[in-house]
Formats: sequence, C-alpha cells, structure tokens
Amino acid sequence: ETFYGIYQNADTIMRFHKAIIYEGEKSVLLNRTYFGKDDFSIAVCGSNLSRTQIRILLEQLKVNEVILAFDKEYEDANSYKAEAYNKKLIKKVTPLIRFHQVSILFDTEDLLHTKDAPCDQVKEVLLRLLDQKIKVDLSDLDESENKQNDKFL
Repeated sequence: ETFYGIYQNADTIMRFHKAIIYEGEKSVLLNRTYFGKDDFSIAVCGSNLSRTQIRILLEQLKVNEVILAFDKEYEDANSYKAEAYNKKLIKKVTPLIRFHQVSILFDTEDLLHTKDAPCDQVKEVLLRLLDQKIKVDLSDLDESENKQNDKFL
C-alpha cells in the first residue's frame, strides 16, 4: 500500500518538503501537466489515508507540509453538507496534525463542480484554492479525536 505518483514525484516532494494528496490517479497526472518537474502531488487511490501511507509521509518522504486536496462533495459552500464534509476531511488528517503542517483545499467560493478534484478546472482555479487553503491544527479537533490521534501511531 503506497501512493500513486510516488515514484515520479518523490524527489520533488522531498526537495519541497511538502505533498499535495489527491484521491485519484488522474489528478496526479493533471497536476503534472500544470507543474512539470515541480509537481509534488500523490494520490491515495481512494478516499482514506492508511497507517502505511502516513508512515511513508513521515519516514520516507520526510514532508513538513501536507495539503489534502480531495474531491468536492457538496454543492453550496455555505451548506450543512459542506460543513460536515469539512469536518470529515479534518478527521482524515488527524493523525498528521502533530507531525506536519496540514492544510485542506476547501472550495469556499464554489469554483468547482460537485465531484471535481481541485485540479479539474484550470490551473488558475487550483492556484486560487492553494492560496486559500485552510490550515488545520490541534484546536480544530475535539477531545475524543485527540485521544484517537494518540493511539493511531
């Protein structure tokens, strides 16, 4: 269990000490067309980060920053569904928060269509989302998530 794109982008990820994590392989391929040799993207090939993948980020890639760029699963950024999805994303990165600077790409301006990856429109939309990334830290977690985080690693 690893990441799609790790072979192609590991050197760049280690050079920049950061990784942008997508759900699917096509996002990594598209990201490569935007950034060429400066592409630091990888994909989980699903919708979850596994313990093995977290260890790869910590031990092998030695990243300092992780940017979660999962597909948009809501229509209106101001809806309850969007808020619930944001909480779901925060929960996915909970094990990384103590070890990395963690951010989430969250489309607050409805620049993307539902089910779009952050890179699916044009490069300028992705760059805008990257500029507006939401930093996640321990204060975003409730007490039960903090205890779960302690047990994870």
